Amino acid sequence: MEDFFYRRKASYGRLPLALRSGIATAVQCLPPHLWHGLFYGAYTRRIDRFFAGQDAARVASLQWELVCDTVNWAVRHVPFYAGRRPLGDERDLREFPIVTKADYQEHMSAFLAPAARRHALPANTGGSSGVRMDFFLHKGRSRPKEKAHSDWYTSLFGWTRRSRVLVVRGKALQRNRLFERQTLNSRLAVSCHDITEANIGRVVDAIQAFRPEFILAYPSALMVFTKLLGDVSALGSERPLKAVFLGSEVLSDPDRRWFAQFYRTRIVSWYGHSECVLHGGCVPESDDYHFFPFYGYAELVDEDGKEIVEPDRVGRIVGTSFDNRVMPFIRYDTGDLGVRSSRQSPHDAYGSLVVRRIEGRGRDIVYLRDGSRISMTSFFFAQRFPQLTKVRELQLEQQVAGRLLMRIVKRPEYREEDEREIVNRLVHSVSGRLDVSVVYVDQIPKTLRGKHVFLVQRLHDQDLPRVDDIAFRSDADGTAHTEAQIR
Repeated sequence: MEDFFYRRKASYGRLPLALRSGIATAVQCLPPHLWHGLFYGAYTRRIDRFFAGQDAARVASLQWELVCDTVNWAVRHVPFYAGRRPLGDERDLREFPIVTKADYQEHMSAFLAPAARRHALPANTGGSSGVRMDFFLHKGRSRPKEKAHSDWYTSLFGWTRRSRVLVVRGKALQRNRLFERQTLNSRLAVSCHDITEANIGRVVDAIQAFRPEFILAYPSALMVFTKLLGDVSALGSERPLKAVFLGSEVLSDPDRRWFAQFYRTRIVSWYGHSECVLHGGCVPESDDYHFFPFYGYAELVDEDGKEIVEPDRVGRIVGTSFDNRVMPFIRYDTGDLGVRSSRQSPHDAYGSLVVRRIEGRGRDIVYLRDGSRISMTSFFFAQRFPQLTKVRELQLEQQVAGRLLMRIVKRPEYREEDEREIVNRLVHSVSGRLDVSVVYVDQIPKTLRGKHVFLVQRLHDQDLPRVDDIAFRSDADGTAHTEAQIR
């Protein structure tokens, strides 16, 4: 049933709030196996098998069975891998090429298994690399697995199906509401697009009445919200927060420490993506990212594709998916970088690859006319514009607060109405506090390392109103971070 509603998620979001609440109430009465499907239980039992013993060799053996199931299916049924030998050991896997997002986009039909086409569930990324990526999940498997895994992971920190969750992801709500009670999953969603010092009191009143146990947020969106909040006691001190969950963006160590101090609770960060290839996250015993072996097979490799085993070295995060026979991802370059940790996993079932820092995911901020700050994740990527299928590349540039330049490399099917739809949705999502202009170009320059820069932010601190909100710094290697400067 959940797959049916997943394909109609946008239509559900446009329904009146009262009708959505009624549907959600009915859904919450269903047991997980009816709503999410039988694979929910199958995946839960898989996790139990991995945790049944304290033997690293046993965990590795269970994971290798899943790798072989994916890869050997692909060898038999996916055109791109036709003619390759079935796997024997890990050395055989390294003979498979590392495949990029561009490879999947340019040769999509070659990565599809005709034998599983009837199970295809269309999906896409939000386009954080500047190019939207379309792909297929496995109907009846991918979504139930994702939910089962999420339920297991959040339960490590005390989250249950009935937990009350404050969601601060910045996404514009229906009719540009400041907040919205979402019965499904017991959530109160807050949009940072329209919150100001003048109306934050209304939001705080709603939060106090809701009494959240957890916060689920984008780091940059939570930073904006936290600055306006000013004091965590405004949320009410009767029931302290159990944890704050932060994902979809890089979380720097200074920001982690600052959030932990402000909210006086555990900060939980995780790594994942729409393709459902890998999942890594903090665990109760450690703030490092552990790549869970029952979800996917993770590798950390250098520029030549060789495994990185030395601690503190940066490498590419490459993954092989499980449970997607429609479009298996094998040695898939996620486009993200990780720094190998010197610490070992505290539990064999958490997996052997431990990363202390994830790099390559933007904390980009756009500045609105009134000085408000909005994260690119909530402002652009989360909107999942269907028009991006007609865009070859896209780049944003900001030189003045409240103005944004959009460069587009068009595909032949792109039309004038596509521009209007993209611009109107962006402007409407921030209540008109941003002007967006569009120019069309033949190509967009890359960095010296060939990377696409999605947002070129040319504003300097002296150009911005209320500049003490966020200060920018760079590590010696040029990696940009933001740190809260709350006064």
